[in-house]
Amino acid sequence: MASYSSRVRADITRWLQAGLIDASTADALKRDVEANERKSLSFGSILAVMAALLFGAAVLIFVAANWEAIPRLARVAALFAIRLCRRRRAEDTRPCCNRRGILDRRRSGIRRIDRADRPDVPFVRR
Repeated sequence: MASYSSRVRADITRWLQAGLIDASTADALKRDVEANERKSLSFGSILAVMAALLFGAAVLIFVAANWEAIPRLARVAALFAIRLCRRRRAEDTRPCCNRRGILDRRRSGIRRIDRADRPDVPFVRR
């Protein structure tokens, strides 16, 4: 079965031959179709996603099956580590307010955002 973009290109060619549109319109439509063409998922990317999901499930099943054999201190440390990682990740994406505006904290660093860009975040003095 042909993709949407190939069918649209065939339609544009047919419309041009039928005289429904002129050559400049056909060129503009073809450029728009090429610019907005969505790349489909390849078999390799689908396979990689499935492998990652299955690997994650295997790790969870392994830990669940051996939960009683894991020392109590290691279990507590692992749970605290997971909690700490989740909290750090939440803090990295939460906007921070200061007197000059809003600072958006990301892993790549801190960048300043104009307050007009984020009106949903209230100004907080610290």
